[in-house]
Amino acid sequence: NNVGINIRETALDQTKEEYHRIMSTNTDSTYFLCKLFHPLLLKAATASAQSSACVVNVASCAGLMSSGTGAAYGMSKAAMISLTKSLSCEWAKSRIRVNAVAPWMTMTPMLEDAVKNNPSALDKVKEWTPMQRLASAQEVADPVVFLCMPCSSYITGQCLAIDGGLSAQGFDGPCVTP
Repeated sequence: NNVGINIRETALDQTKEEYHRIMSTNTDSTYFLCKLFHPLLLKAATASAQSSACVVNVASCAGLMSSGTGAAYGMSKAAMISLTKSLSCEWAKSRIRVNAVAPWMTMTPMLEDAVKNNPSALDKVKEWTPMQRLASAQEVADPVVFLCMPCSSYITGQCLAIDGGLSAQGFDGPCVTP
C-alpha cells in the first residue's frame, strides 16, 4: 500500500477539510484496501503448506517522529504503522505477514521536478540526514522487495525505517512554521 498526500500546515492552520483529506487518503485507504484484499491474501497463504502472503505498507519517517511535515500527515502515517502492527497480529495465524517501511526524503521524478529550479532546496535535508543524501527510489523499493521474499518469512509487524540514519539520530530540522 503506497499512498500519501500532504498539505503542509501547522495544526492550528490546517483546515478541517485538509485534515480529513489527508486522513482519508493516507489512513482510510490503507485500512480498507487491506480489508478488501484479505480474501485474496488468505487464498495465496493457504495454497500450500509452504505458502504465505504479505502486505507492505509504505508509511513515512513522519510516522515515527516529528519531521517538519505537519501534525496531520505525521499522525496519518503513525496510524498506518499502528494498523500494520495490529493486522500483523490478527493475520499471522493465517500466514499473512504485514510490515511497513518508513522512508525519509526520496529522490523521485516528482521531487526532481519540484526542485529543478532550485536544487539547493534539498541541501538542508541532506545536512539533517546522517548519510548526507537522499535515498533513491530503488533504495526504498529494495527493502519492500526483501519484506516480500521467503528470506523474511518470520518478519511481521515491523516498520523498517529507510532513512539514512535519521530515526537513529532524531530529526534536527525545523517544525512546520506558520
